[in-house]
Amino acid sequence: MQLRDKTIVVTGATGGIGSALAIMLAAAGARLILVGRDSQKLELLQANLVLVSRAHVLVVADIADTAQRNSLIERCLQEEVDGLINNAGVCQFALLGDTSDAMIGSMLDLNLQVPILLTKALLPALTQRPESFVVNVGSAFGSIGYPAYSVYCGTKFGLRGFSEALRREVADTSMSVLHIEPRATNTSINSSLVVDMNKELGNALDQPEFVAARILQRINKNQWGSCVIGWPEKFYAKMNACLPSVTDQAIKKALSVIRRYATAPSAKTQ
Repeated sequence: MQLRDKTIVVTGATGGIGSALAIMLAAAGARLILVGRDSQKLELLQANLVLVSRAHVLVVADIADTAQRNSLIERCLQEEVDGLINNAGVCQFALLGDTSDAMIGSMLDLNLQVPILLTKALLPALTQRPESFVVNVGSAFGSIGYPAYSVYCGTKFGLRGFSEALRREVADTSMSVLHIEPRATNTSINSSLVVDMNKELGNALDQPEFVAARILQRINKNQWGSCVIGWPEKFYAKMNACLPSVTDQAIKKALSVIRRYATAPSAKTQ
């Protein structure tokens, strides 16, 4: 798929993966509708983008807010949108008993309900384009349940299921669906505590530019479906699907370390 002159919506545009995606998409000739909550960060991002024939659009919105999300949808419907990248998300590293009801609601809403609602609203317009796509940015924790991420995993498992079903639902249209599952990534969604835990456990940490490049590579090559980024996480995802008891035992060995970080005093402030 050629990205030049396509209009693409990117939510969570000022985050690590979102920013990297925006820079690479603009360099490929795409016109962007960049969505974020911070106007200054959006303007700074725009200043670093390659200019295209039609100016990029900045939309300052909290897409978890119904009125602001509807305003975004109205703006998108005024444009000939070719792609939607659902990238915005929120995460808390905490044991379930330490997770507030408000945070549970926020994760369920922004990570799962909002992508579904945005996709539904733009679906008629997208399927009328000669070729179009939806990219849902998930997580390897959408294939591997992990302690201290139970709610986050629930939302990402849900996003994976939604993406799979939607891909099959639109198989006879011009629209394609990609669900991407990065492993731990060096972005603000992971606190310093999580970074330290991953180091102790020997878990790899990818740069957002690497993840963004993989997403663009799959779009360019028309490689849709679902993909876990990173090895051995790709193997663990397949193993977990076939032999979850093996994964249970492997993660149980790390549980004391995970619990120590998740219950550390500094965890309450991150």
